[in-house]
Amino acid sequence: MSSQEQSIEGLASNPFLALFTEHPSPSLSQPLIPGGVSTSSALAPPVQISSKQQDEEIRNISTADGESQEQILNDLLQRIFLITLKNDHDRLGCKAVGGLPKRCVYLRDSALDSETSLLSFANIDQALLERLTMQYPRNNVVITGRARSMSVLDEIEAGEGDIVKYLVQCFFRARTDATKLKVKQPEIFKHAENAKKLALSYVGTCMLSSEMFPNQNGHKQLFSLLMSSQDNRDIYQFMGDFVKEYTDADEVEMIFLPLIELLAEKQSEFDLVKPQTFQYLDFLLFISRQSHIAELLTKTSWLPPKPLPIFRNQPSISGRAFEKQTLLGGFLGLTSIATDPTKPSMMSELFATTLADDGFFLNLGTAMLRLCQPFLDPSSPKLLKIDPRYCAVAVTESSITQEDTPIHCIGLNEETRLIIPQDESTVSVEPTPAFGFVTECFFMTHYCLQLGFGKICEKYKSLMTRLSELQRVYQSTYDQGGESSLAGRLKDKFELGIIQQLSLKTHLLNPSMIELTLRFYIATTSWINQVALAGDNFLEMTEFVEVAMPLADQTPAALLFVPEFILDNMADFIIFLRHFSEETLETAGKGLHHLLTFFVIYMGSPERVKNPHLRAKLAEALECLVPVQREPREGQSPVTVYHRQLAFEQHAEAKKHLPCALLSLFVDIEFTGHSMQFEQKFGYRHHMYTVLEYLWSMQEYKQSILDLCSEYHRQLAFEQHAEAKKHLPCALLSLFVDIEFTGHSMQFEQKFGYRHHMYTVLEYLWSMQEYKQSILDLCSEMQQKNENSIILRFISLLINDAIYLLDESLDYMAQIKKKQLEEAEQESETLSEQERETRQRAFSQLSQMATSHNILGCKTVHTLSYLTTELKEPFVCSCVCSRIAAMLNYFLLQLVGPKMSKLKVKDFTEFHFKPQQLVSDIVDIYINLGTSEAFCKEVGRDERSYKPDLFIQAERVLKLIGRPASVLFQINEVARKVQEHLEEEEELPEPPEDYQDPIMNTLMRCPVRLPTSGKIMDKEIISRHLLSDQSDPFNRKHLTVSMLEPEEDLKAEIEEWIARNSTKSKGKSAGNDQKEMQS
Repeated sequence: MSSQEQSIEGLASNPFLALFTEHPSPSLSQPLIPGGVSTSSALAPPVQISSKQQDEEIRNISTADGESQEQILNDLLQRIFLITLKNDHDRLGCKAVGGLPKRCVYLRDSALDSETSLLSFANIDQALLERLTMQYPRNNVVITGRARSMSVLDEIEAGEGDIVKYLVQCFFRARTDATKLKVKQPEIFKHAENAKKLALSYVGTCMLSSEMFPNQNGHKQLFSLLMSSQDNRDIYQFMGDFVKEYTDADEVEMIFLPLIELLAEKQSEFDLVKPQTFQYLDFLLFISRQSHIAELLTKTSWLPPKPLPIFRNQPSISGRAFEKQTLLGGFLGLTSIATDPTKPSMMSELFATTLADDGFFLNLGTAMLRLCQPFLDPSSPKLLKIDPRYCAVAVTESSITQEDTPIHCIGLNEETRLIIPQDESTVSVEPTPAFGFVTECFFMTHYCLQLGFGKICEKYKSLMTRLSELQRVYQSTYDQGGESSLAGRLKDKFELGIIQQLSLKTHLLNPSMIELTLRFYIATTSWINQVALAGDNFLEMTEFVEVAMPLADQTPAALLFVPEFILDNMADFIIFLRHFSEETLETAGKGLHHLLTFFVIYMGSPERVKNPHLRAKLAEALECLVPVQREPREGQSPVTVYHRQLAFEQHAEAKKHLPCALLSLFVDIEFTGHSMQFEQKFGYRHHMYTVLEYLWSMQEYKQSILDLCSEYHRQLAFEQHAEAKKHLPCALLSLFVDIEFTGHSMQFEQKFGYRHHMYTVLEYLWSMQEYKQSILDLCSEMQQKNENSIILRFISLLINDAIYLLDESLDYMAQIKKKQLEEAEQESETLSEQERETRQRAFSQLSQMATSHNILGCKTVHTLSYLTTELKEPFVCSCVCSRIAAMLNYFLLQLVGPKMSKLKVKDFTEFHFKPQQLVSDIVDIYINLGTSEAFCKEVGRDERSYKPDLFIQAERVLKLIGRPASVLFQINEVARKVQEHLEEEEELPEPPEDYQDPIMNTLMRCPVRLPTSGKIMDKEIISRHLLSDQSDPFNRKHLTVSMLEPEEDLKAEIEEWIARNSTKSKGKSAGNDQKEMQS
């Protein structure tokens, strides 16, 4: 019997022996699997070496220690594979290759079949096959290399039962030996490399032909090895070499798909607190880096299943189910965000069961941002490939699943666009596979940021509000009853809220994420700026175009497709950074130039952004870029503003056009076409003041504003909206006035909110002499247009605002004072917990209202204060003078008179109540207008509030707040003039009814007829009415000052009656004086 036949007989127990063809030595070089399909690429050793080549290479090995070349190769293979054909424990082995291992598996059958007891590449396949098919290899472990000591670890290593683990260890031993021999023994090094590749080949054999090893599961063994390699990166070095050996798609699927499925089975174990989770992530990361393997993810539960035909119109899987039931969702759902401690409502809880967690969307957004990194450079040509029509494609989940349908974000076509056609039709396009990866990734990332970062920011802000209120309620409860059970529950609830707040803040302020998000939004502005410049040619953008202002008024066609939420989210993000991570804004560097360009193009242009609310938010975002050095928080260093300042200083187009854009927006807020609260518009304008103030401090920006004023200020009073945006002073005042005539039914507070922010703008403009002059020039227009002048209407409404706000704020403060007194007198223990909570909620609401009105009231009075320094004529005209005099008298009396004690709450700062500032500003208004004789007369004529000691009481307060002596002297001078005019005032008897105004029942000095109703009124009274309401007070028909018809005959009669009765009064007064002297 030949040696080959003996080998076959020795391996007769292996049922797969028939797979091998006859060969000079039994080799796995060309095995066949059942069915006759060749798998040579998977099963053959990577190195096919003929016996002649082997003999030649062995002869080239340099001998050492008297060992033969064949013996050296045997020792190398024995060290690597821990197998031997000779049970000889006394031989040390060749030192050139490191000697022999302490333990090896003795291959009895192979030793009997082989003509030699030495391992070589001629018999290594047969030897390895016996080793891999051995059921209990540890039973065949023998001592080698003269090892004397007991070594359990060496025995375990040599007798490893898991064949994949054994082969991987062989790979590592071969790699280690190859590293050592590469320089010292290059001839032997080649054989170590061949042994390493041989180990890789047999791992593939275990995966592709698992039936050859019936008691082994190669996939589970490899997966277990990968999952047990914590802090050991060697296994992935093996995997890196392993995947290079297989490129055939079928082989790749047979090897790696079962591994991915094993990972999917572990999804229930995904948890950040479990170390094993990071092993799962490492494996997924490795898979994702191999493009030909990563495709297999789509064949597992990586993505949700396709919807069933009967549910084509319904989502196949909810957000929560996607997170919990898919492999992708499982990994994206890994988060350490704390849960919300507040108990949700039943409806909220129901919706929560269908929605993915916050961490899921935050992680998804971060992943999408990383995919966008190749085109985050603002000048990347890839940005020009973004097709805005992507957002207008109407797709459903059912259509997406159809063949040849490109991937598409569902629901974007239903989002509100930046521009809506005049017919309010929805622009849509058909699905097309031509959008490309950049477009898909760009818009999907925006959508993910909206659902993730944006929503979590809103939750964070809401949580902060709840915590603030909870802290206040707890403190109040603790002050009343100490450590009561209610206080304890509130404290526990507050502490849980703090945990969630810190958790959310940590995730939202992840430095790498927010910097990447800022880069993404800057790239977005770069793209959308080019869209505006391209006009209708947005599909032909091939290179970046320099911005050249002004742009055409025509709406760029691409903006008909772009959703509003893209700009909305960007503005929210910049505002978020300003409050919580201002230093991140500086990291943008030169990218801030693109942001500033964006604000120049879009902020003041309704042709590009129709929604004025969105443009108002853009102004708030612009405020965040203003390089104002703010006071650092305790323990923090000041935030540098270098790059932001540089952006404003070096942006040539911004210097020319940013002021106009800002003023245009200020005006446009008035023409929203929506029903909004007055405070809402005022809140929008509030942020513009900071921007205007900064722009005014820079000469180039200031000059742009002055140029607007000097060129158009006489034509802006009643200009159309398109022209109003170019001229700040008159446009600003026109907007202020036009809020009264919106055509909608709005609360007074709603309109006031719109005007609030205009005050800051006005104050900033007033600080610059050139711009102040343009406002003063409007007074000449007042003389031409009389009571229909825009400046006069503005002043009248400004006084209306001041009266309303101060009256409301003082009333709220009086209510708070009363409630504080009641709280101090009443024992809290007598109230139930429910009653205390109800009282606390009512008090909290009252406090909020008081704070709001105090802030707005102070701002309005301060505006009157600085305007009256030089703008006097509108305030002392007949239709305004008496109103402002009465207003000043009334509120000064409230603040310094006997009733001032009703306003003394425990803590003024808690409610932003500044009575000293109010008194100071009111006194300044008295002084500014005190040069007018008409004003002084009206102050004294106010019988309701004026008292001779009013200014004496004001002087006492002025001394307390430290106003200089010059102010005290000036207010005393005003008091003297008022008293003089009061003593000179003529007394008239009750006038005839025909001479009285039908509304106010006062003597008409200048009677006019109302053509719309035929009624006769005093011109001063009807003019004052028309300043705020251009309608006939008797029938509500449209009426203006220019339509009034003078009644000259009646006026002559009244003047004659006044002269006659005035003479009588003087005579009577003189007679009384003479009698007094005689007595």
